[in-house]
Formats: sequence, structure tokens, C-alpha cells
Amino acid sequence: MDPTQSTEPNVEVVGGVSVLTIMDPQFLGSEQTGSVRTVLTAVFEEGANKVLVDFCNMEFPSSPALGMLMNISKKWVRGQPRKMRFCGMKRDVFEVFTMTNLVQFFDVFDGNREDALVDF
Repeated sequence: MDPTQSTEPNVEVVGGVSVLTIMDPQFLGSEQTGSVRTVLTAVFEEGANKVLVDFCNMEFPSSPALGMLMNISKKWVRGQPRKMRFCGMKRDVFEVFTMTNLVQFFDVFDGNREDALVDF
């Protein structure tokens, strides 16, 4: 990633789906985790019912990041008429989700953003 580019998550609405792209390749620190939490919370507070989180830029997730995603899912998605799906995972990131059994907890789409939007 170009060092002049922002690592803040990017959000756009595509066909009624709020798409959050994680821009930070490492997604390790509390600052990055906090910024994604803030953005996801705002998206759900604004009434989004379909959220697609695109991991295409991520090289590796931290434990706090995974915990934050679980907490967001429990608060805003589980038992609600909302959906949150993940897409664009590189092999190493997908392996973390598989080894930790998070693929059972989250809706992980094995493909890119465009395909995930069509299938949403």
C-alpha cells in the first residue's frame, strides 16, 4: 500500500449494500481496530441491513480485530434482520478464520466483492 494512502476504512453503498473496505493491510493495532469498530457501528446505527466487509487489502488480522468483529456481529447482526458478510480474503487471512473456526460464526464469501454483492 502507498504510504500516502489513508488506512481509514472506506465505506460506500452499492445496490443497497453498505460496503466497508478495510484499508490497513495489518489491521493489528487498537487504533485501526477502533476505527473499523466506529465505522461499522455508525453504518448499523444509520439503518444498514446489509453490510459487506471487504478484506482485499488485509494481509493479517490481529486477535483484537477478530474479537471486535465478533462483538459487532453479536450486537448488530445476531438475532436481527441484518446481514454482515466478509469477502476478498487472501489465503493467509482465510486460514486464520478457518483455524479459529470463525468461518462457522461469520458469513464468509469465498470470492471478490463484485461476486459477493451479486450473491448478497
